[in-house]
Amino acid sequence: MDGSTTFSFGDGIVVASATVNSETSATLTLAIPAYAGEGPTGATAQTAGEVANISNGFVVTAGTPYLLSSGPGYVPQQGAVVFTILSQATQWLSTPPTVSFGPWITLTNTNVTSDTSLTVEGYVLPTAPVGYYNLAVSTGTQTLGLNSAVYISPGPAVINSVTPNVGDQNVNLPTVQINGINTHWVQGRQH
Repeated sequence: MDGSTTFSFGDGIVVASATVNSETSATLTLAIPAYAGEGPTGATAQTAGEVANISNGFVVTAGTPYLLSSGPGYVPQQGAVVFTILSQATQWLSTPPTVSFGPWITLTNTNVTSDTSLTVEGYVLPTAPVGYYNLAVSTGTQTLGLNSAVYISPGPAVINSVTPNVGDQNVNLPTVQINGINTHWVQGRQH
């Protein structure tokens, strides 16, 4: 053969390369997209006017489940966020997952939008250490992970606590402790 035979498969499957071994044999490399439907599909070989088909000659099976992405990629301390999580070969509609970015991000609402996507509302605690955090999504006995899924950046400067936080009128309090987060206080004049 002179290489003029073209091969095609259904459901978005791409023939990445084809080597014709003989008039009756070929070796193909296929790229099966994540969105390809599970189940049987046909294959076609065309050479000039000759068309050879097989119905249901190739079967697409479920891929290996894994997390593709999570966004946004960063959130400040004290920040409210809605994460969008995308995956492959998962079945989240049948069994809604449990989602975790660790103890410093409080998640409040998980909304499964398809078998392979969900949104999760959350809030980053003001005392969360700055740095990268991993994502874990669990369904039944399966846990999928995505390393360094979100970066917690420094949040706004705030006063976190005042102790004691009550004082009577016309009284001097000799010691009041005030604590801040993301502050950069320096010794100087008091007001």
